[in-house]
Amino acid sequence: MNTSGEVADLMAKEAIQMTESAVKLTALGVKNLAAIVMALAKDDGKTEGVAKLKQMLKTGKQLCIMQIKETDLKKFNAEAKNYGIMYRPVADKTNDNGLCDVIAFQDDIPRLNYIMEKLGYSATEHEIEPEVPEQTEVTSDNTKDENSKNRPSRAERTNENPHGSK
Repeated sequence: MNTSGEVADLMAKEAIQMTESAVKLTALGVKNLAAIVMALAKDDGKTEGVAKLKQMLKTGKQLCIMQIKETDLKKFNAEAKNYGIMYRPVADKTNDNGLCDVIAFQDDIPRLNYIMEKLGYSATEHEIEPEVPEQTEVTSDNTKDENSKNRPSRAERTNENPHGSK
């Protein structure tokens, strides 16, 4: 009986199976890591500092606009990061008056007012007015608006022949 050959074959099989399992686990880990990196790359989860206006509009929150001097923009940037405010500075290229518009969320107005006071500006009071959807007027059958007076009635329209023949 030659048992040394069988043992060598068994050890080779085991080594191949372990290598195969290690490669499968590594490939699975790389796939999951790639999925995480892709998700992080797509999600720009910025919550403070200078942000893209498009990103701010996507949130659906109400925005407010303030004006500051362009020279104070760096100080404002540092303070906004300290207080966790997301904003977008917009410079007016056509008017060279030294002012810059700052667009921020209306939820951040108390913190913005505090920063503006620190920079030497007077804080303005902003009242948040809830958006009221426009209500359409309900017209009764007896009253018609001006546009419906000019239109022919249904009976008049059915008597008309669009083709011009009977």
